[in-house]
Amino acid sequence: MNVLFHHRTRGQDVEAVHIRGISGALRSFGHRVDVVSPPGVSVARATIPAPPAAPLSSAVKVVAPPSPWRLLAARAPEVVFEGLEVAYNAYAWLALSARLARRPYGLIYDRYALFSVAPVIAGRRRGIPVILEVNDSAVLDRVRPLRLLAAARRVERFIWGAADAIVTVSSYFRDLIVEAGVASSSVFVIPNAVDGADFDTLPSGAGVRARLGLAGKLVIGYVGAVNRWRRLDLLIDAVAELAPRHPDLHLLVVGDGAERAAIEADAIGRGLASRVTFTGRVPHAEVASYLAATDLTVIPHSNDYGSPMKMFECMAAGKLVVAPWLPPIVSVLGEDDGGVLFAPLDRAALAQALDGLIRDPARRAQLGARARQKVLSDYVWPRHAETILDIHAHLPSVRP
Repeated sequence: MNVLFHHRTRGQDVEAVHIRGISGALRSFGHRVDVVSPPGVSVARATIPAPPAAPLSSAVKVVAPPSPWRLLAARAPEVVFEGLEVAYNAYAWLALSARLARRPYGLIYDRYALFSVAPVIAGRRRGIPVILEVNDSAVLDRVRPLRLLAAARRVERFIWGAADAIVTVSSYFRDLIVEAGVASSSVFVIPNAVDGADFDTLPSGAGVRARLGLAGKLVIGYVGAVNRWRRLDLLIDAVAELAPRHPDLHLLVVGDGAERAAIEADAIGRGLASRVTFTGRVPHAEVASYLAATDLTVIPHSNDYGSPMKMFECMAAGKLVVAPWLPPIVSVLGEDDGGVLFAPLDRAALAQALDGLIRDPARRAQLGARARQKVLSDYVWPRHAETILDIHAHLPSVRP
């Protein structure tokens, strides 16, 4: 079957990982997948070398080169930016039409974006089933509050209602979509996943430890964006509390973001300059090497609607995950699956959980092994692609 995969993302970070994961898995089953992206956007793996990492006292921030889309998102007035999102449909319509004119497609798979009506309209006009992947909504809190909120919500309901089926990453989105009038039988929850090949053979981590000066340290790892939603301040607080009791304790932060400078300053102010290392942004292909250098991993905070991609990658790397008790996390991760959960935003509970694990290497190893077994069994992209293909096969609009 020919699959037309449309997205309107910047093709970076977890968005690119998810797009590569689904499209690659569909191809592995023998399907042709053509991806329609915004102009100048590629979801291919980054090939830039990883930046050098250093303790906070000498760290140099590495900034990714700005793209036109990043600059627009950062600098355009909100109403102008939202107008451009609406206008983007003209490009999407032409790009989709050009593809549809070249060959017959059995499925349009669209990653939902605000105001993006072109894919579902193209599917309706051509009689091609549309499966919509929903990871966002107009009702969510965002860095740039929507000016055209009422319009965005109306358009959102139209898009969701026009899709033949919807897949989404959490029960929060499922409930939101059903409340908007979509039949519950057409909405399917599929959490995030990993590429099993990336974690087939795990590196030892010794190389990263040697390069970063972490030999002999007990390393707590955080992998992901450094922004206000992730609440790394809670993790810094916990490390500051535990440091006097555990002289070999070290925090490794793999990632970058808007709050990095503030988090660095906080750590230095607490006397943790030699206890925390920031790597900056690293290519996704190298994440497993950095995870291998950790003894356990932490998600300080998340939200009620997201399925944290890095949780799955930490688990695949054989690392237990200390995480807040939030529905999308609990649906995947429990003590039997390699997780230790704490009450959301409870710094004392986080510190207590870490303290117990630091003192118990056998438990860390046991939970890490469970985590790896769980994710590589249940949360790999081919399993998710099978679910998508099964949904497609049972759509009323698909002929046997």
